[in-house]
Amino acid sequence: MGKENGRRDKLRSISKKEYLPVLSRFCDTVTELCLEDGSYKLVVLQGERDTSGAREGDYTTLIETIVKDYVDESDHAVFRDALSLDAVRKAAQQGSDVVTVQYRVRSNSGFKWVENRVFLHCDGWAVIVSHDIDYQKEYAGHNQRDVAQYGVALRNIYDELFEMNVTKNEFRLLHFREGKYVKPPQSGPLDALLERIVEEIIYVEDKAEFAAFIDPQKQREYFAEGSEARFLEFRELWVDLGYHWVSATLFPLARDGEEGDEVYLCFIMDIDEKKRAEEATEQNKQLQKQKMDDQRYRIIVNQTNTFVFEWYREGDARYVSKRLKNRFPAEYQARDVLDVLEKELVHEDDRRSFGDFVEELKQTRENSEVTVRLLDHSEEYKWCRIAMTYVNDEQKEPLRIIGTINDVDEAVQSKLALLHRAEYDTLTGILNMDAFYERAQELVQANPKKNYAVIRLDVNRFKLVNDLYGLDVGDNLLKHIARVLERCLAVREAVYGRLGGDVFVICVPYGRPEELVVLVRRIWQGVEEYDLRGNKASPSFGICYVEDRNIPMSIQCDWANLALKTVKGNMIKRWAFYGGKLREQQLDERMIESNMENALRSRQFVLYLQPKHDIRTGGIVGAEALIRWNHPTEGLMAPVRFVPLFERNGFIIKMDEFVWEQACVLLRKWIDKNKTPVPISMNVSRIHALNPGFEKRLLGMIARYRIPNELIELELTESTFVENQQELFQTMKTLQNAGLNVSMDDFGSGYSSLNMLKSVPVNTIKLDREFLNETTATSKGKIIMEHTISMVNDLGLKVVAEGVETQGQADFVDRAGCHIAQGYHYSKPMPIWDFEAMLFKQGDGAE
Repeated sequence: MGKENGRRDKLRSISKKEYLPVLSRFCDTVTELCLEDGSYKLVVLQGERDTSGAREGDYTTLIETIVKDYVDESDHAVFRDALSLDAVRKAAQQGSDVVTVQYRVRSNSGFKWVENRVFLHCDGWAVIVSHDIDYQKEYAGHNQRDVAQYGVALRNIYDELFEMNVTKNEFRLLHFREGKYVKPPQSGPLDALLERIVEEIIYVEDKAEFAAFIDPQKQREYFAEGSEARFLEFRELWVDLGYHWVSATLFPLARDGEEGDEVYLCFIMDIDEKKRAEEATEQNKQLQKQKMDDQRYRIIVNQTNTFVFEWYREGDARYVSKRLKNRFPAEYQARDVLDVLEKELVHEDDRRSFGDFVEELKQTRENSEVTVRLLDHSEEYKWCRIAMTYVNDEQKEPLRIIGTINDVDEAVQSKLALLHRAEYDTLTGILNMDAFYERAQELVQANPKKNYAVIRLDVNRFKLVNDLYGLDVGDNLLKHIARVLERCLAVREAVYGRLGGDVFVICVPYGRPEELVVLVRRIWQGVEEYDLRGNKASPSFGICYVEDRNIPMSIQCDWANLALKTVKGNMIKRWAFYGGKLREQQLDERMIESNMENALRSRQFVLYLQPKHDIRTGGIVGAEALIRWNHPTEGLMAPVRFVPLFERNGFIIKMDEFVWEQACVLLRKWIDKNKTPVPISMNVSRIHALNPGFEKRLLGMIARYRIPNELIELELTESTFVENQQELFQTMKTLQNAGLNVSMDDFGSGYSSLNMLKSVPVNTIKLDREFLNETTATSKGKIIMEHTISMVNDLGLKVVAEGVETQGQADFVDRAGCHIAQGYHYSKPMPIWDFEAMLFKQGDGAE
C-alpha cells in the first residue's frame, strides 16, 4: 500500500511540474485537496502572488478562515455550498467533473468578484483553481447581453484535453465535454488511439493533414524552431453523426532533464460556427456582381444593431443601408461613405484618429476598425465603432469592401466614467493624487528643454473653517480653489490636482522665477475671493524647482511641502522656495535616518545626566536622564538635531526604551555597590505614551533589574496630556499605583495647564524655562509665578524649576516656595562618570 501511495505521489509531482507552466496562463492560484483525509496544499502561480496564510493543513479550517476574513457576508452560503469539504466529496460521489462557483470578497473599495473551479479526479484528489473576474463582472453591468454571448463562447472553448506521452506510448483523457464528441477511452496506448481517431473520426479530406500534425518527428522539428504551440483545424465525427470543425492546440511540456519523457498536451475546441461563417463569407464572393439590397441584410442588421455599407470595385457600385441613412443623415448619393463620415459626421476632436484609420486602410488593405463619435439624427454625437473588411482577389486587389457601424456609446461612456473616477477627484473634478503624479511626470519627461516647478498649496487653519462654518462650506471652498486653478492655468501647459484634504499641487513650466511668484499671487488672490461670511480663506505656498526629472513627482511634492511649512500660518510671507537650508536639512535628516539603527546597535548613543539640586543646600536630590549621540565622524551630537526627527519617524520608541534601560542599569550598579542612589527621571515621548501596552513593558523592565519603583520618575510634556486624555490618564494612574512618580514637563508652555491641574494624574510639576524667564522679567510676571507655585504646593504636588541660570532666579523661586531647581546655574548635562563623581563625593562628605 505504501509503495502504491509513493508511486501516486510521484506521478502527481510529475504532473504538477508539467502542468504548472500551462495552468499559469489561465489561473491565479491552484490548491490540491485530498478528499480522503481533508488536507490541502496550496500551489502559488504567477510569481508567488499569494503569500498569506498557511500553505498546507486542514481544508475545513482553511474554508472557515476564508469565509470569516474575506468572503462577503451575502455569499457565505454560496461559498460553503460549493467549496466545503462535504460539498466537494458529494460532487465527487455524484460523478461530477467540475464544480464552479463565483463569489465576492471584501476589499478596500467594497468587494471584488472571484471565480473558483473544482476539478475532481477519480484517484480521490481534487484541484481547486481561482482567478479574479472582477473586471468581467463590472463590464457586465454595462452590456450584459454581450457578456452573456461571450460567456457562452468562453465556456465552450476547451472541450477535450489529452496528455500524450510519446516516450511511453501512453495517453490520458484529462477533460471531456459530454454530449458533443465521440468519447474516446480514458487512457491507453497512444498509437492505438491516434490510429482509431484517423480511421474512424477524422473527415476523409483531413486525414492526411491530421496524421502529419500528430506525427512525433514532425512535432520535434516544429518545436525545435522555437514555437510555443502548434495549431490545426480539421473536421471530426460528433455524436450527431455529422462532421464538424474543431481546432487542436498542441503544447510541449517541460522535460525532466535530458532523459525525461516527451509529453504533449492537446486542447480540442469547437470552431464549427466560426468555420461555417467563413465558408458563408467565401460563398458570398460569388454574389459580387449582384447589387445587394436591404432585404439581404435585414436579419443581420436587426439582430446585431449593425449599420452596413459596401463598395464593389467592378462598376464602382455602392450600397448604403436605409437604416444607416436614417440614423446618420447626410448626402450619400454617389459618394464614398468614408468621405461622408469624415466631412459631415465625425466629431471634430476625432477627425485626426479617423483620418489615420482611413490612411491605414489605403496602405494595408486589411481589416481595421476605429471608434469615434458620429452625429446622429438627434443632432447628438454618439460613440460608434466603424469596421472595414477587405475582400481581395488573388493579386490582393480589393474586389469588395464591407463596412459596418455599431453604436457603442453606452459601453464607451461607461468605460470613460470608470476611467474618470479612477483619475479624478470626486469632489473638485480635478486630477487626484495618483493621476497627478503620473501626468506631471510624463509632462516633465516629454519636454526636457523646458523649466518646470512644483507648487504646493493648502489653506491655513482649514479645520477651523469646517468647525465654524460646516463641512458644506469647507467643500465649496475646495471646489472654488479647483476653479481658481483652472482659471489661472487655462493658457499654460500645466498639470494640477488635489492630493487630499485641503492640499493642492501644480506642475507648471516657467521662463523666469518671477513668473512663478506672479502665478502664486494670482492664485492667492483668487482663493481669497471666496466669502467666508466676511472672512477670507488664507492659503500658503511651497515652490520647488524640478532640477532632476528622474526624481519621482511624489518626492518633488514633499520638497515643496518642506518649503510650505516654513511659511505655514504666516500672514505676511505667503510662499517659500525649496533649496539652501531646507536641502541641507533634508540631507542631514537622510544621513541621520540611514545611521540611526546601526548607531543604536553599536551603542553610539550615550546616557547623560543633569542633576536636580536642593536650592537651600545645593545638594543633588535627583537627575534627569538625557541622550547624546557620539557619532564616529560628526562627533557629539545634541538631541535637538535628531530627537525631533525620531519623533516624526517613530524611532523615538526605541530611543526611549534604550534610555530607560541604561537608567535601570545605572541604578542597579549603584545599589549593588552599596551607594545611595537618587531618583532618575526619564522622558516619555508623546508617541510612546499613547502606544498601547507601553506601561507593561516599562514595569517589566524595572522588575527585571530589581529597581525600587520610587527611584523612577516619568516626565511627559504638557502637550502630551492634551491628547487622548482619558486613555493617557488611566495609564498614568496605573504607573502611579505601581509606585512610580509622574511629572508634567514644560509646564507653562501651553494654554491649558491651569485647567488641567485639577485632574491630571501627576506627582510633580516642572516649570518651563521660558515660562520662568518671561514671568520673572516683570513685576506682574513675578506675581503670576509666585501664585502658580503656591497653587501647585496647595494641590500637594512637588514643583521643580527648569532652566535656572542665575542666582537671582534661584533665590526668587526659593522664596516663592519652589525648593528644587535644575539648570546651568548649578550644572550642565554631564557624562555618567562626572555625575557619579559629584554625587558620591557629596555623599562621602555627608558621611
